[in-house]
Order: sequence, then structure tokens, then C-alpha cells
Amino acid sequence: MRWKLGALLGWDGSGAGLGSRVQPLRDRLPDDLRATAGDAGFDGSPFSPVYELPDESVRELANKTVHTLMHLGWAPTGDGDHELRMAVLLKPNGRFGRLYMALIAPFRYLVVYPALTRQWERAWRDRALLLPNTVTTASRSE
Repeated sequence: MRWKLGALLGWDGSGAGLGSRVQPLRDRLPDDLRATAGDAGFDGSPFSPVYELPDESVRELANKTVHTLMHLGWAPTGDGDHELRMAVLLKPNGRFGRLYMALIAPFRYLVVYPALTRQWERAWRDRALLLPNTVTTASRSE
């Protein structure tokens, strides 16, 4: 719903995003880490890859409302298994961005972040089944 609204109101135009208003973090990384990111948009997500390692990934997004980084990583659980954890760092873009983020905060925490985490966990587990030498939660158990 957010992406449809952003397109309708012009919040996500190319002039407000990465490479125009905001220098991508990926451009500031060492070559070896930058090379791990793969192709942008492979998953239909509006987030651009920054880097991707076997047990963590960082994605970036910039538009008229915010500049944000999403970090996903496998963390050990108490029973020796692992679970996917997500951290989102964001910087609102001006007064409008701060107001917008304040208005949608409950929706982000109750709906968006849990849904993103589930989506990425499924994708990461599916990828692990397809790619040899990829760390999975089963192989990470101690």
C-alpha cells in the first residue's frame, strides 16, 4: 500500500532516492564487501542491496520521506538454533519525513516489520536449499 501511495503522490521519484538525493552506502564500502550485494530488485523489493553475507544482509532505501537501512542477520537462540533478526535504521527527510514517520509508527511495528522479517526468513531458507555452501539454521546449530 505504501509503494502505491508513494507513486501516486510522487514520494518515490528518482530525484528523491539513492544516487540523487542520497549517496548509496554501497558506494562507500570496500570493493570486496560491495561485490557481495548482487543485483538490485531481484526480489521485487524497493530496497537496494548494500551487502550480503551468508548470515547477514543490509538493504537501503531513500525517498522523499526517509533514508533507511535494513539489517537482517541470524542470531543464536537459547536452544542452540538460530532465528532471523531485523534492525531498521532510518533518518527522516525534513519536517514532512518526521511527521510521516510519527504517523505510521504503530503500523510499521505491528504490521510492516514482522511481515518483512517473515518474508526474508522464508527467502533466506529457500535460498539455502538451492545454493550449496550457504549457511542454514540447521547447519548453524551447536
